[in-house]
Order: sequence, then C-alpha cells, then structure tokens
Amino acid sequence: MVATKTRGMTLEEFIRLPDGGKGFELVDGVLREIDVAAKSQYVAGAIHVHLWNFVRPRRLGWAFPPESSFACFADDPNRLRKPDAAFVAASDCSAEEIERSSYIKTVPVLVAEVVSPNDTVYESEAKRDQWLNAGVKVVWIVNPDGETADIYTSDGKVAFLRANGSLTAESVLPGFSLPLSELFRLSLND
Repeated sequence: MVATKTRGMTLEEFIRLPDGGKGFELVDGVLREIDVAAKSQYVAGAIHVHLWNFVRPRRLGWAFPPESSFACFADDPNRLRKPDAAFVAASDCSAEEIERSSYIKTVPVLVAEVVSPNDTVYESEAKRDQWLNAGVKVVWIVNPDGETADIYTSDGKVAFLRANGSLTAESVLPGFSLPLSELFRLSLND
C-alpha cells in the first residue's frame, strides 16, 4: 500500500466557508475550533477595549478584537489565526488594506492570547511561537483562571506576572499599562 499525503484546506477555501470561518482558525491546513469560556471572552474583550482606548486617541494604529483574522505567517501561507486581541501599528498598515481584505495580512506588533479552560499548554506555546516567528514584537498569554499573564518579546525576554502585575508593552506601546487586578475583576461592587 502506498501512503499519500492528503491536501489540507487552503486559506482561500477557509475564507469561502459559511460565515467566513467564524469560530475557527486554520492551522496546518486543518480547521481548529476556537473554544472559549465566558470569563476568557470577557477578559479578551477587556484587553481589546484597553488597547483601543490607548491607541485610538493617539492615532498609533488599530486595536483588533477577538475573531479578527490574521494570515501573516511566512512559514505557512495557509495559516489563519484569530488572536484574542491585537495591535497593528499605523506605520505597518493602511486603512485601505484593512477595508479591502477578509483578513489582515500585516503582522501585528502585539498579540494577546487568552487561555480558556480547554486550552492545553502545548496549544498556548504553539500560538506564542507562531506569532513570534511571524515577527510579532510582544505576545501576552493571559490566564484568567490562574490570574496570571506571561509577556514574551521578540528579543527573548519573558516576564511572568501574578495578580499584582500589569500588562505592558513598552517597546511598542510606551506608557501602556493594564493592571491584572483590574483586568480579572468581575465584581461590579469594587
């Protein structure tokens, strides 16, 4: 018997899916469902809002919310990832590029991945490595259940934060700071 390699789904096939592949990513030619818990969705949304409120008035670029599609991986032109939040610098992308495309081709300078209860360490590390290999300068891996966050930078620096730390990205967003205690606080009475 001769083994044959099956062809995976292409980026163009993914884009033609009903709803444009909503709720899925394309990794190694395979559809991967995005499984997100409510708390993780809340944290992802909060990160996006804080990024938006920081970059928009300063006209630094665009803060993208969850479900935004990025196909910016030179090592795999058929990979499409949907980070939980991302920042693309104005110097790297134009508004016209964003308006014309189903997905963003520009490498973001910052990406946030929020861990859900069903995510494995392997999956989180793979996403982190793919983003850094694509050219992302800062990757945040945020764990709402553990109330921790890890900051990885393209120059190899790593910071492990606990509840009293703050998400920062000094190399790409000087002055930005989001305290984890604020990010993880769900109570409306505090």
